[in-house]
Amino acid sequence: MKTSLTIVLMALFIQVSAQNKTSIVFIDNSASTVLDEALKERKRKQLLNTLWGQIQNNGDRVILSFIYEASGSISNKKEYVFQTPSLNTDKLTPQRAKIAEQNYRKLIQDKRKSFVINVVNDALAFKENRPMTHILDVLPLLSHFTQEFGALNIYFFSDMIEDSPHRNLLKTNISTVEQSEGFGREDAKKIVKAFNIKSDFLKDNQVQVYLAVPAMESRPVFKWLPSYWNGVFTSMGLQSENLKFNSL
Repeated sequence: MKTSLTIVLMALFIQVSAQNKTSIVFIDNSASTVLDEALKERKRKQLLNTLWGQIQNNGDRVILSFIYEASGSISNKKEYVFQTPSLNTDKLTPQRAKIAEQNYRKLIQDKRKSFVINVVNDALAFKENRPMTHILDVLPLLSHFTQEFGALNIYFFSDMIEDSPHRNLLKTNISTVEQSEGFGREDAKKIVKAFNIKSDFLKDNQVQVYLAVPAMESRPVFKWLPSYWNGVFTSMGLQSENLKFNSL
């Protein structure tokens, strides 16, 4: 039995799946989002659940990009590729092949769990003590990722309060949904022009936003975040139905 399993393990090799998925996770660990311990734990659990659902096959990929004052830097990314061995049972008896397959499935699950935990730990380890969050500045990076990888699963873990030279949402007077969306479209056009990116690069993608906001948060700005970011993302080709806002 040991000899047969050793043969199987020696036959393991890396191969790329035709069903690869690429997930982009924009994570906001700025001072405004890490002071609440309960919020940090909810963020961790949601990250684990999200990535567990996305990492299924050999070659599935996760890219971490951090939201802070230097969000627009081309070096603002950490890339992880899930790699699994393959199983060759050609020289095994049916009984030994079944045992090898059971061991193999456990091996893959253990690798998958370890991979996801490693990514989440890295995501939460990055700390940014300065309060400003330049979320709009990650859009050129996102454009680059769509060119490199095609259709993406895009996740934002942030309070989504833009606080940058482009826009300070805390100091922007908003009174209607239409006005809020208008500000978003206006800011998106500025980004497209400033960075010379395509205005429809998000057309084949989906965006999930997980609002990293303390449970008792009641500032008026949060009322306008979905409409503001709908204005931004739809101005870059995203369909409104492919933008989802969720609470942590």
